[in-house]
Amino acid sequence: MARNLLRVFDGDLKRVAEATVSELRQVPGIGPAKAVELNAAFSLAQRYSKLNKNEAPKLEKPADVADFMRETLRGKDQEEFHVLLLDVRHGVIRDECVTKGLVDRSPIHAREVFRRAIREACSRIILVHNHPSGDHSPSPQDIDSTKKLVEAGKIIGIEVLDHVVIGDTRHGRRKDHMSMKENGLI
Repeated sequence: MARNLLRVFDGDLKRVAEATVSELRQVPGIGPAKAVELNAAFSLAQRYSKLNKNEAPKLEKPADVADFMRETLRGKDQEEFHVLLLDVRHGVIRDECVTKGLVDRSPIHAREVFRRAIREACSRIILVHNHPSGDHSPSPQDIDSTKKLVEAGKIIGIEVLDHVVIGDTRHGRRKDHMSMKENGLI
Protein backbone atom coordinates (compact mmCIF):
# COMPACT_ATOMS: atom_id res chain seq x y z
CA MET A 1 0.00 0.00 0.00
CA ALA A 2 2.86 2.39 0.84
CA ARG A 3 4.50 1.75 -2.54
CA ASN A 4 1.18 2.33 -4.27
CA LEU A 5 0.67 5.56 -2.35
CA LEU A 6 4.11 6.90 -3.23
CA ARG A 7 3.69 5.87 -6.86
CA VAL A 8 0.43 7.83 -7.19
CA PHE A 9 2.13 10.92 -5.72
CA ASP A 10 5.26 10.53 -7.89
CA GLY A 11 7.39 9.43 -4.94
CA ASP A 12 6.92 12.81 -3.25
CA LEU A 13 6.28 12.24 0.46
CA LYS A 14 5.58 15.95 0.92
CA ARG A 15 2.67 15.71 -1.54
CA VAL A 16 1.38 12.64 0.31
CA ALA A 17 1.55 14.51 3.63
CA GLU A 18 -0.36 17.47 2.17
CA ALA A 19 -3.00 15.33 0.44
CA THR A 20 -6.61 15.70 1.48
CA VAL A 21 -8.72 12.73 2.55
CA SER A 22 -10.49 12.74 -0.82
CA GLU A 23 -7.14 12.73 -2.66
CA LEU A 24 -5.92 9.82 -0.54
CA ARG A 25 -9.12 7.90 -1.32
CA GLN A 26 -8.21 8.02 -5.02
CA VAL A 27 -5.30 5.65 -4.37
CA PRO A 28 -6.22 2.03 -5.12
CA GLY A 29 -6.54 0.07 -1.89
CA ILE A 30 -7.22 3.09 0.33
CA GLY A 31 -10.78 3.41 1.52
CA PRO A 32 -12.43 6.12 3.60
CA ALA A 33 -11.20 4.83 6.97
CA LYS A 34 -7.59 4.36 5.86
CA ALA A 35 -7.57 7.80 4.19
CA VAL A 36 -8.71 9.42 7.45
CA GLU A 37 -6.10 7.44 9.40
CA LEU A 38 -3.30 8.54 7.05
CA ASN A 39 -4.44 12.16 7.16
CA ALA A 40 -4.53 12.03 10.97
CA ALA A 41 -1.08 10.42 11.13
CA PHE A 42 0.45 13.16 9.00
CA SER A 43 -1.32 15.80 11.06
CA LEU A 44 0.12 14.33 14.28
CA ALA A 45 3.59 14.14 12.73
CA GLN A 46 3.30 17.78 11.75
CA ARG A 47 2.37 18.78 15.30
CA TYR A 48 5.11 16.61 16.78
CA SER A 49 7.71 18.31 14.60
CA LYS A 50 6.82 21.59 16.32
CA LEU A 51 7.43 20.27 19.80
CA ASN A 52 10.41 21.63 21.64
CA LYS A 53 10.49 20.17 25.10
CA ASN A 54 13.02 22.66 26.49
CA GLU A 55 11.38 25.99 25.76
CA ALA A 56 8.66 27.62 23.72
CA PRO A 57 9.67 28.85 20.27
CA LYS A 58 10.39 32.57 20.22
CA LEU A 59 8.72 34.71 17.58
CA GLU A 60 10.83 37.83 17.21
CA LYS A 61 10.15 38.68 13.55
CA PRO A 62 7.60 37.86 10.82
CA ALA A 63 9.87 35.20 9.29
CA ASP A 64 9.82 33.37 12.66
CA VAL A 65 6.01 33.45 12.60
CA ALA A 66 5.93 32.15 9.03
CA ASP A 67 8.37 29.36 9.90
CA PHE A 68 6.28 28.39 12.92
CA MET A 69 2.94 28.36 11.05
CA ARG A 70 3.91 27.29 7.53
CA GLU A 71 3.35 23.56 7.99
CA THR A 72 0.09 24.08 9.85
CA LEU A 73 -1.35 26.16 7.00
CA ARG A 74 0.30 24.51 3.99
CA GLY A 75 -2.11 23.00 1.49
CA LYS A 76 -5.27 24.25 3.19
CA ASP A 77 -8.12 24.95 0.78
CA GLN A 78 -9.90 27.23 3.23
CA GLU A 79 -8.72 30.29 5.09
CA GLU A 80 -7.81 29.63 8.70
CA PHE A 81 -7.37 32.42 11.21
CA HIS A 82 -4.99 31.67 14.08
CA VAL A 83 -4.02 33.58 17.20
CA LEU A 84 -0.57 32.93 18.63
CA LEU A 85 -0.65 33.52 22.38
CA LEU A 86 2.71 34.77 23.59
CA ASP A 87 4.47 35.14 26.91
CA VAL A 88 6.36 38.32 27.85
CA ARG A 89 9.48 37.08 26.00
CA HIS A 90 7.56 36.37 22.79
CA GLY A 91 7.56 32.63 23.46
CA VAL A 92 4.59 30.73 22.10
CA ILE A 93 2.18 29.59 24.78
CA ARG A 94 -0.35 28.23 22.35
CA ASP A 95 -1.54 28.37 18.74
CA GLU A 96 -5.31 28.77 18.66
CA CYS A 97 -7.27 28.29 15.43
CA VAL A 98 -10.06 30.82 15.93
CA THR A 99 -11.99 30.20 12.74
CA LYS A 100 -12.01 28.33 9.47
CA GLY A 101 -13.68 30.05 6.60
CA LEU A 102 -14.18 29.87 2.90
CA VAL A 103 -11.63 29.86 0.11
CA ASP A 104 -11.35 33.65 0.19
CA ARG A 105 -12.40 34.80 3.65
CA SER A 106 -12.75 33.80 7.25
CA PRO A 107 -15.07 35.77 9.56
CA ILE A 108 -13.27 37.16 12.61
CA HIS A 109 -14.84 38.34 15.85
CA ALA A 110 -12.86 40.14 18.55
CA ARG A 111 -14.56 38.12 21.28
CA GLU A 112 -13.19 34.89 19.78
CA VAL A 113 -9.70 36.31 19.25
CA PHE A 114 -9.30 37.72 22.74
CA ARG A 115 -11.26 35.09 24.73
CA ARG A 116 -8.35 32.67 24.54
CA ALA A 117 -5.76 35.35 25.28
CA ILE A 118 -7.67 36.52 28.34
CA ARG A 119 -8.04 32.94 29.59
CA GLU A 120 -4.25 32.45 29.35
CA ALA A 121 -3.51 35.91 30.83
CA CYS A 122 -1.48 36.90 27.75
CA SER A 123 -0.34 40.46 27.30
CA ARG A 124 0.47 40.06 23.59
CA ILE A 125 -0.65 38.08 20.58
CA ILE A 126 0.18 37.67 16.91
CA LEU A 127 -2.54 37.12 14.33
CA VAL A 128 -1.90 34.75 11.44
CA HIS A 129 -4.00 33.57 8.56
CA ASN A 130 -3.46 31.89 5.22
CA HIS A 131 -4.56 32.73 1.71
CA PRO A 132 -5.28 29.46 -0.12
CA SER A 133 -4.83 31.31 -3.44
CA GLY A 134 -1.13 31.66 -2.54
CA ASP A 135 -1.15 35.46 -2.84
CA HIS A 136 -0.14 36.80 0.57
CA SER A 137 -1.37 40.35 -0.11
CA PRO A 138 -3.93 41.36 2.51
CA SER A 139 -7.42 42.20 1.33
CA PRO A 140 -9.10 45.46 2.37
CA GLN A 141 -11.21 43.36 4.77
CA ASP A 142 -8.03 41.84 6.27
CA ILE A 143 -6.62 45.31 6.90
CA ASP A 144 -9.88 46.69 8.30
CA SER A 145 -10.51 43.77 10.66
CA THR A 146 -6.89 43.87 11.85
CA LYS A 147 -7.13 47.56 12.71
CA LYS A 148 -10.31 46.86 14.68
CA LEU A 149 -8.62 43.99 16.54
CA VAL A 150 -5.61 46.21 17.37
CA GLU A 151 -7.98 48.82 18.83
CA ALA A 152 -9.93 46.19 20.79
CA GLY A 153 -6.65 44.86 22.15
CA LYS A 154 -5.65 48.31 23.35
CA ILE A 155 -8.92 48.62 25.25
CA ILE A 156 -8.45 45.33 27.09
CA GLY A 157 -4.67 45.56 27.49
CA ILE A 158 -3.56 42.87 25.04
CA GLU A 159 -1.13 44.07 22.40
CA VAL A 160 -1.51 42.80 18.85
CA LEU A 161 2.13 42.65 17.76
CA ASP A 162 1.52 41.80 14.11
CA HIS A 163 -0.76 40.11 11.61
CA VAL A 164 1.11 37.79 9.25
CA VAL A 165 -0.57 36.55 6.07
CA ILE A 166 0.87 33.32 4.67
CA GLY A 167 0.64 32.42 1.00
CA ASP A 168 3.33 30.86 -1.13
CA THR A 169 5.97 31.85 -3.67
CA ARG A 170 4.01 30.89 -6.81
CA HIS A 171 3.22 34.53 -7.56
CA GLY A 172 6.84 35.47 -8.30
CA ARG A 173 7.57 36.64 -4.78
CA ARG A 174 10.68 35.71 -2.86
CA LYS A 175 8.77 35.40 0.42
CA ASP A 176 5.67 33.35 1.12
CA HIS A 177 4.38 35.70 3.82
CA MET A 178 3.63 39.34 4.52
CA SER A 179 3.69 41.25 7.79
CA MET A 180 1.08 43.97 8.15
CA LYS A 181 3.23 45.69 10.76
CA GLU A 182 6.36 45.72 8.58
CA ASN A 183 4.29 47.11 5.72
CA GLY A 184 2.80 49.93 7.81
CA LEU A 185 -0.74 48.57 7.67
CA ILE A 186 -1.14 48.49 11.46
